[in-house]
Amino acid sequence: MNSVLLVSKSGRPYKVTLPDPRPDLTSAYIFAFPRGGSTLLNNMVAAYCQRIGIPTFSLFNMAFDQGVPTNHIRQDASACFSTTGYIYTGFRHFPTFNLDVSGAPVIWLVRDPRDMLVSLYYSILKSHVIPKGLTLFLKNREEAEKLSIDQFVNEKSIIFSNQFQRYRKMLAGSTINIYRYEDVIYAKEKWLADVVRHLGLSTVPEVIGSIANQFDVMPASEDQDSHIRQVHPGDHKNKLRQQTIQELNTSLADFLRYFDYEP
Repeated sequence: MNSVLLVSKSGRPYKVTLPDPRPDLTSAYIFAFPRGGSTLLNNMVAAYCQRIGIPTFSLFNMAFDQGVPTNHIRQDASACFSTTGYIYTGFRHFPTFNLDVSGAPVIWLVRDPRDMLVSLYYSILKSHVIPKGLTLFLKNREEAEKLSIDQFVNEKSIIFSNQFQRYRKMLAGSTINIYRYEDVIYAKEKWLADVVRHLGLSTVPEVIGSIANQFDVMPASEDQDSHIRQVHPGDHKNKLRQQTIQELNTSLADFLRYFDYEP
């Protein structure tokens, strides 16, 4: 195990611990968007790697748990990526520091941004557990309480637009597999098997099946206070006014077009 002491952009010290690497393993990366199925993907990959003895590491999760917003992570964190032999998980946006993933196996999970915005609204307002020290998240909750869901999604759509553009630029040189949440959420075993192959890991079908079954959680009804509120695609059509959807179709046009989402 190797511990690294880091300092956030606001001057907050925090410590991350990396497990022993596997020198024979080509490091690979898991990227997604917040409220885009990222927790599901990261948990399934981490569980599989644990079962077959592959080390994983999530800088974002460790920083967040210590009260450091992920966009406050500085360039000093690049030291965590200097050694090969890990599956790097937990990225919900591309880091603000320089991270070279050129030639590396990369998984990029995307989701209809209109559904992600709806999910983000309920997460901030109700279900997201806020670690001690993350006063920014308390402020975000207070602001969300003052907005209707339609006001919120229009105001926050720039977040996903900007994240998409940075991902598109920074992942261009990687060996990438892109998955749409809508295409894989009902086929987790097949999805996980494909992810495992792309990451260059050994395939153990019975372990893949076991883990896919473990994480195949489908709530019988919507629970707005739960992290897994509801999993089905197209929720924005039920929650937003038609005018709001049309406005999002314009502000998120590049994102929707790039991943073949219908306006």
